[in-house]
Amino acid sequence: MNLTQLKYGIAAAKTFISGVAEQFTSPAAASTDNGLRFSFGEPESVLNNNIVSSLGTFLYANGEYWLPPVDLIGIADLINVNAYHGPILHFKKNMLLKYFKANSMLSYKDLEAAAFDYHVFGNCYFQRHYNGFGKVVRLSRLPAIRMRPHKDPDVFVQLLNAISSTNDLATTNYWGFIKYQPGEVLHLKTVDAKQTIYGTPEYLGGMQTAMLGENSTLFKRRYFINGAHTGNIFVTNDAGLSNEMYKTLSDSIQSNKGVGNFRSIYIDVPKSSSREPVKVIPVGQAATGDEFKAIQELTLQAMLGVHRVAGEFLGVLPPQSGSLGDRIKVMMYYHEFEIEPMQNKFLSINEEVSGNPIQFEAPNWGISAP
Repeated sequence: MNLTQLKYGIAAAKTFISGVAEQFTSPAAASTDNGLRFSFGEPESVLNNNIVSSLGTFLYANGEYWLPPVDLIGIADLINVNAYHGPILHFKKNMLLKYFKANSMLSYKDLEAAAFDYHVFGNCYFQRHYNGFGKVVRLSRLPAIRMRPHKDPDVFVQLLNAISSTNDLATTNYWGFIKYQPGEVLHLKTVDAKQTIYGTPEYLGGMQTAMLGENSTLFKRRYFINGAHTGNIFVTNDAGLSNEMYKTLSDSIQSNKGVGNFRSIYIDVPKSSSREPVKVIPVGQAATGDEFKAIQELTLQAMLGVHRVAGEFLGVLPPQSGSLGDRIKVMMYYHEFEIEPMQNKFLSINEEVSGNPIQFEAPNWGISAP
């Protein structure tokens, strides 16, 4: 089993900024002639065991089915990682549904769930339902997060409820699985260059930027929740403090910690030529506001790029522009280069099932084509 692909740096990414403050070691209990010292921990990369890691697929320990190349639970957790990623996934799902013709073989509800699975996980699954004569009369969606290809060709299993569910699939124990008959499950997937058993989401390359946007938002929230909006470095330079005065001051500062990232530090410098025996240095900088805006803009542009969605569809004004422009014309181009290829992917189901369960209407723009 490949443990590297089963563990991801989501937790590390969420504490990317706040973790810095935790690296300070506790100072000595009292001031000495050598002064106080503190040190930082070893640098840690948030790219270790990241969500983009994929080394292929491997059979599960029971030897029955193939493990996905990326953690599907982790992928699902990332849906709401920032203000853009999740809504864009729903937008792309809605674009497929907009032109879909619901019919007796495939309902709107089933295609909605399957389309969202496809855009989130890069995989979606349909179960064939047969009549007494062996003819397929209906398709229903199967949840992609629990579906696994069996070791036998054209056979799939559905995992049952987990006893304990964590982001690390190596510690997730299932009661068992449902094994479907050969050919009973239809699997629609994206293309993965490393393996052919599963599809993988097309947006994985942008998830580090997405998590950076989440980190900056959490940092900003702590900034306001903290009240004073900053931590401080309190420095005394040869101030002549007695041990009792020092202990009172040190205990007071250590007990008055800010929220999350914003903590105060006390440093005593017993031998100094400084003209200021007591100095308070704010940790916060006025530039953090500009940095937050820049990170949010970077995240937005990355999400639009990785999902190949125009900002006009999300109500986002183009850079250096005061209007959304001609959205009809943008939609026409988007339909040709994104929606039609997506429809063609789902239309391939008609090659596997008679009766044409997938049908789409042609768009009516109400204007002449450009």
